[in-house]
Amino acid sequence: MGSAERLTYDVAVIGGGVVGCAVLRELSRYELRLVLLEREADLAEGVTKANSGVIHAGFNVPPRSLKARTNVAGLKLVYELASTLGVPHRKTGKLVVALADEDRPRLEELKAQGDRSGVAGLEIVDEAAIRRLEPLARGRWALWSPHTGIISPYEFTYALAECAAANGAEVRLESPVKAVGVRGGLFLLKTPRGEVAARRVVNSAGLFADEVARLAGIDGHRIVPYRGEYLITDKAPGLGLGRPVYPVAPRDDPGLGIHVTPTLEGNIILGPSAEAVDDKRDVATTREVAARLKEEAARLMPALAGAPLIHGYAGIRPKLVDPGGAGGFGDFVVEVGEAPPDRPGRPEVGSELQAHPGPDHGDDHLGQGRRR
Repeated sequence: MGSAERLTYDVAVIGGGVVGCAVLRELSRYELRLVLLEREADLAEGVTKANSGVIHAGFNVPPRSLKARTNVAGLKLVYELASTLGVPHRKTGKLVVALADEDRPRLEELKAQGDRSGVAGLEIVDEAAIRRLEPLARGRWALWSPHTGIISPYEFTYALAECAAANGAEVRLESPVKAVGVRGGLFLLKTPRGEVAARRVVNSAGLFADEVARLAGIDGHRIVPYRGEYLITDKAPGLGLGRPVYPVAPRDDPGLGIHVTPTLEGNIILGPSAEAVDDKRDVATTREVAARLKEEAARLMPALAGAPLIHGYAGIRPKLVDPGGAGGFGDFVVEVGEAPPDRPGRPEVGSELQAHPGPDHGDDHLGQGRRR
């Protein structure tokens, strides 16, 4: 076997967040030569690192959208997968709280939306049920989602990558893709650590997925970075929160509202805010937003008003501008295409949690010794 053949991969995955590592782990169950290219010095350094760590049920997004379909399908898989990989997680349930009677119709809309998407167990509950489910929360009405949970997103990402590596996949850090070419039916991905040749490419580059797509000649997508600031409480007596508590977010809110979420270690996360920024790496925190986080969180959980805080941080979330020009933000995008010989084309673009190989790599190619 020549060196050129040894350096040709069946699939190259761009991006070492939770999506890229989930794609890599799923493909590693098959007899494929795989490589993941991550621009940072470690995995989970982008969107995956700084978020609420919530396993969502799928009622917040429009029915029949790709987001809804993958969310509902992924919910059925994630708990079993996290258990298999030994990732800390807990099914907690979640409350979306209406502080006033006039907000109840919005809860009914969310429930109907979730019902149409196949989200199981959704229920509108009253104030007494809120107190029973979460004694520290306050509200007139709430949407109860029993299958929502919490997870350590970075530990999940590491476990997915470690499983893929045990199955023979390669992970390259500090390897941002700077250019994409095509020669001899192969994609050529130029990185500071050398060129990678691959028959297929999965673009799961998160905030930078639109920039990677443009390198391959795909110009129709634009990601807007939204900064979300958080605060985290110290562990303190009387501050035990059992499950995430969310507000009824306004329809024009680009996020889900400032909420409170328990961590697996016993702290409480307040946030996030949602602010469009110009710089995809702008993770600054501000006094003004910190004050707003404390005020909004205390409306949901008054005991947080004087809670000791130990840290503040921010993360950036990608919002895909609606490519149809209808305004607002668009659905997930998965585009599949072949590159014409020796000229730029469209690599496979994957945004789903689980990736499936092509027709020549069916289940009969699952190799003995492949893990999980």
